[in-house]
Amino acid sequence: MANETTTSEINDLMPTIIAEATRKLVQTFDIEDLVRVKKQTGPGRLVDFPYFPASTKAEALAEGNDYTTNFPMTTNKGTATISEVGKKFILTDLAEYSSSEDIVDAISDYARNAIAQKIEYDFISLFAGLTTNYVGTTNTDITLAVLEEALYKLDSSSAPYPWFIVLSPKVWYDLKTAIHATSGAPSNVGEIYKDKLMDMYFVSDFEGVPIYISRQIANDVSGDHICAAFSKEAFGFAYKWLMKIEKERDISLRATEFMATALYGFCEIVDEYGVKITADGV
Repeated sequence: MANETTTSEINDLMPTIIAEATRKLVQTFDIEDLVRVKKQTGPGRLVDFPYFPASTKAEALAEGNDYTTNFPMTTNKGTATISEVGKKFILTDLAEYSSSEDIVDAISDYARNAIAQKIEYDFISLFAGLTTNYVGTTNTDITLAVLEEALYKLDSSSAPYPWFIVLSPKVWYDLKTAIHATSGAPSNVGEIYKDKLMDMYFVSDFEGVPIYISRQIANDVSGDHICAAFSKEAFGFAYKWLMKIEKERDISLRATEFMATALYGFCEIVDEYGVKITADGV
């Protein structure tokens, strides 16, 4: 066995576990607000997310005329394949009873947040697969024009509301810097004007579209961050369970194993309902 929590490590490990669990919990957004969600209760691992393509508008009818034109109703679908993820922790008896903290609860909290991070990471990994709509340039900071273009592409694709934007902390910082640089505030108005501009447009949303920050977005091979603007109908999230924590005694090790698992899957439902945003991540 390896990587067990031991008495010699517990004093240093406990503050880290508690601090990290709290920080990750605050920083992880609720995935169920951003995508279509289904709980899979039956057998099998495949979950379909059907959708209706954009329909044509109705036509004017003339009294006394038989309307004979038929428009077929068709459906498409995205399919999520659910799979299991998990995290295991081993706590020795001596470590548990030598600690002044509730080490079991701390590890459980840390496990929950480890699962939450994995769910978020799997979600943002879908952004790179968007191929119909894309904006931004590699190794180039994001601009207001890039974000405007992303929303325009959603509009042009008839992407249904609500819409969302997910950026990395670095791209969010560059966007705020661009706002300060281009606000055009007269010199006699000063910083108050700029601060109000930030409050109106960029603290919680951009032109009415909520902005979320994901710390799971990392540099790709070019040093860029792949972000996205998307409709809630763009992606699907299916699950059997989101969190299960079980423990098992290991008598010979004099320890308790804690195993946290989740069973879920993501899929892209409608590609044109999302816009890939490429921006410099360095």
